Amino acid sequence: MNGELFYQQVKFLEPHLVVKICDYYIKQNTFDEQWILKEKIAALLKTRLYDQLNAEVLKLKNHQLPDLKKQIEACRLETAEQALGDKAKQFFEDIMKFYNEIEKDRFKASTITKLCGDIKFGLLRKLAQYSFILYDVGNYDVSLKIINCIYSLLQNHQDDQSILNILWGKIGCELYVQKFDEAKETIRAIRKELEKEEFSGHFQIYNRAYLIYHAIYAYFQPKSTESDFEAFIELITGEQYVATIQMVCSEVIRYHACALLLTRSNQYHLTQFLNSFQKGVFDYKDNLIEFLKLTLIDFQFNAAEQTLKQLSNELSKDYFLSNQKEQIITAAQHLFFKSYCKVFDIVEIKMVSSFLNCSASDAETWIVNFIRVSNIDAKIDSENGIVHITKRQNNFDETINNKLREIVPRTVLLVNNMKRIIPQN
Repeated sequence: MNGELFYQQVKFLEPHLVVKICDYYIKQNTFDEQWILKEKIAALLKTRLYDQLNAEVLKLKNHQLPDLKKQIEACRLETAEQALGDKAKQFFEDIMKFYNEIEKDRFKASTITKLCGDIKFGLLRKLAQYSFILYDVGNYDVSLKIINCIYSLLQNHQDDQSILNILWGKIGCELYVQKFDEAKETIRAIRKELEKEEFSGHFQIYNRAYLIYHAIYAYFQPKSTESDFEAFIELITGEQYVATIQMVCSEVIRYHACALLLTRSNQYHLTQFLNSFQKGVFDYKDNLIEFLKLTLIDFQFNAAEQTLKQLSNELSKDYFLSNQKEQIITAAQHLFFKSYCKVFDIVEIKMVSSFLNCSASDAETWIVNFIRVSNIDAKIDSENGIVHITKRQNNFDETINNKLREIVPRTVLLVNNMKRIIPQN
């Protein structure tokens, strides 16, 4: 596996999270060991994790980085303590002392000032700088405690850039320490900040790209639910986010497709989603997109079956999607047979057995469950080893509902593409 997917995943992520991803790939033996080690070192060089950096450099074979020790010593000159004055240091100590009470009261600014005293905006910025240095040296928990308090206090100041900077620090800490529920709230807060007119178009585009990737990190986790995938879909199908994906991160389409696949209420939109590729709205291709196209558009089931096997191996090597590999494959299998049953009246059990790589009895059990969850009219003939599919008449209400569900995403795509064509005043 080449490094293209790796570079796509990490280009809009904070270096500490990139180090985590590198550790995953090293453990999975996904890439050449020395190659991924150098990528990890490249990420560590953007942090202050000096001891870890030294340890990783020693593992390199004949690839000693020049003047690395000089770089490290130069960085050490600015210590975390130098960022604080006496007043800010006292405020920090009070935050640590009363943090449980502050957290219990949901970080209300009035509670913080009551327990820790008042603090001027200039000292608040010093404390923010201190929290970022703590984060950079790997003290994520303490950094997050400071950031939670600073974020609350900044609401009293009209400084959108400072608030946005704190939110980026907040999301980095929360993702690293795996506080994903809090991270999802922070994602919503960042999104709200980016909607303000104070920020330029170029600035907003790249910040939206960063937000999308941090959202992937938050929403594609082992315990993610359909509501998480729906929230991710809602984020990236907004007009401005569709434009961002088109311009700077088309590979996000991979995760969009997975979210649609894993959300039953949105599976209907997969065909429409694929049509956007036919119309040239998006320029992206991988095994998942190819499988969906072969299954839902071309009805090339033999080719789709082979592509699904390749996809299974590919998902194991994706940091974000490996958590949902079994769910994705199961959803893909259901989608495959649902499409197959729309085309053919008879399904051979041995074909299902071969497709699932299981015994005929297990295949029959799988078919029974598939029929139940897919709401398909079918009858199993075990003696002859076939399944008879009964074609349903089109349900008028269902057709209307499906058409109504198309309106919003199609309108977003239409408006976005019209803006690309028509010059703006």
